[in-house]
Amino acid sequence: MLHEVSSEQARLLGMLFPHLDGLEFVGVGSGDAGLVVVARTAPEPVACRECGTPSSRLHERYRRRLEDVSCAGRPVRVELEVRRLCCLNADCAVVTFAEQVEGVTQWRQRRTPGLRYVLERVGLALAGRAGARLAAVLGAVVSRCTMLRLIRALPDPEVGTVRVLGVDEFAKRRGQSYATILIDLDTHRPVDVLDGREAQPLADWLAAHPGVGVVCRDRAGGFAEGARLGAPDARQCADRWHLYNNLCVAVDKTIRANRADLREPIPVGDGQEAPEASGASTTAAAQNNADTQISEPPEEASRTGAEDLLPSAEASAQLHNFIPYLCKRILDDRCANAALLFQELREHGYQGSARTLRRYLVPFRDELAARKLPSVPLSGPSTVSVADRTRQRHAEIHALLAQGFNQTQICQITGLSEQTVKKFRRAATADELLGDPGNQYRLFERFVPYLRKRVIEDGCDNAALLCRELRDQGYRGSTRTIRRYLVPLRAGLHDPDLPPKPPPVRDVRRWITSDPDHLTDDDKDHLAAILDRSQPLAALDQHVTTFAKMLIHRTGERDLDDWLTAVDTETTDLPHLRSFAQGLRRDHTAVLNGLSLPYSSGAVEGENCKIKHLKRIMFGRANLDLLRTMILYN
Repeated sequence: MLHEVSSEQARLLGMLFPHLDGLEFVGVGSGDAGLVVVARTAPEPVACRECGTPSSRLHERYRRRLEDVSCAGRPVRVELEVRRLCCLNADCAVVTFAEQVEGVTQWRQRRTPGLRYVLERVGLALAGRAGARLAAVLGAVVSRCTMLRLIRALPDPEVGTVRVLGVDEFAKRRGQSYATILIDLDTHRPVDVLDGREAQPLADWLAAHPGVGVVCRDRAGGFAEGARLGAPDARQCADRWHLYNNLCVAVDKTIRANRADLREPIPVGDGQEAPEASGASTTAAAQNNADTQISEPPEEASRTGAEDLLPSAEASAQLHNFIPYLCKRILDDRCANAALLFQELREHGYQGSARTLRRYLVPFRDELAARKLPSVPLSGPSTVSVADRTRQRHAEIHALLAQGFNQTQICQITGLSEQTVKKFRRAATADELLGDPGNQYRLFERFVPYLRKRVIEDGCDNAALLCRELRDQGYRGSTRTIRRYLVPLRAGLHDPDLPPKPPPVRDVRRWITSDPDHLTDDDKDHLAAILDRSQPLAALDQHVTTFAKMLIHRTGERDLDDWLTAVDTETTDLPHLRSFAQGLRRDHTAVLNGLSLPYSSGAVEGENCKIKHLKRIMFGRANLDLLRTMILYN
């Protein structure tokens, strides 16, 4: 039911609804839909929306129903009686037009600008479904689709002139599609979002928005090329965080390559021999393996008489066509090296695999054994340790890579899987593929008290019996480990001390790359001990300290070239650090600016964290246009 409004009540309504001030209030009522305010416009001339000619000639009146901002938690609906006027300009294309009230009505809208603004802010903060639930609490019943439509309808903010631009990528769907975000680093506000992370979209944006003087970016090649094409006069600045993060990756790889230096040396007691160095044991193993190899004649002499037995290049690639040649090379020339024979057959048209060739070598090996001729085994003897076999495979695969063979050919030659060959290719040294030598001690450590009791107190030194007892307690090692532990106990020597557990690689990397003032005294002592016994890690620590000081104090123009020269001329083998230095040289100008200028991409990284939050509240299902609007307005 509507109630007439007196002059005093009209003034109160004007104070309660300031955006309705200036209208003539007709009545106020309440119902199931909430509070209803009935008003009409004043009889004043209104300018034509097309030509701007004022007109007060009435054509008709009609009532518009507008949803307004709630009052005391109750929905408010404004029923406004507006006029349709006739345009007095005969040349105007518009014959009639409806008047609009500023702050109350908009073209083709059923909500007041105030309510629309509230819904837009709720949608930007919470997106569709959550925003609709909050809007219902605020007295505006809308659907989640309406919330998303309101967000999509927002106009793009004005960009203006950007002096320092931050560029970075983020994943729309990780590993599948990406987008590029542009940040004004003077205001720390997003200015645009581009689809993809290629160079051309960035170049087009920079060309359309002149005035960019500095472009802060990571070390991605696409952004460097886009900045060069779109803003050739702008200074490119590599982000310092990315530079130091790349250095930390090189530090991690270097520590893993020298992981044997992390363990403290085992104290040598009376009557005990110090363990041999890994390099010496490897050399001795290699010498022993070399003694077992057959003495093959030179390559040209070994092929004499056998070359004529090879089929022509046009012949079939099946192995049986090469049997005469194989018989000549194996039985007459004493060559049973499957890898060497495989390479020779491939040069003459053989298209099979190395595994097939090895199967055919079995009867030939029997023949060699019958003649008591030495042969080259397909795999190392059972006495060869896993570490020695890993080093041999690593050397073999890298030798084939140096000869120009690709991964598929290496798999065929060695008979290994693609994943195994890829693992050996990525490792710069064989030590990176070997597990932590301290693992066996740590697994065996908890059984030591029981062994000491059984051997020293009970007098039991039967390794097989003790192994069975330990297996009942969960031991999964070998009997050989127990025998090694029993040797000094049987000889009446002192109890063997297990080597202390080496620090994890992650901790050593933190000690080297952190500010020394942030380390505890124990961390400093552990790091000093490691650097004393490891020359590569000591050199690495010195280079990292110099680079960190250069980064903090931004002295790149003075110190960068000297640091790169020092790394290149370092006598210690630091391949990963040299690789990092080579990457800096390829992007020298941007790196130099990043280590000299005060600009950084920290605001861009913070915006990327906000984007992840926006994707979470939208369950990661937002299209780029919706996500772009959310980014620009949040």
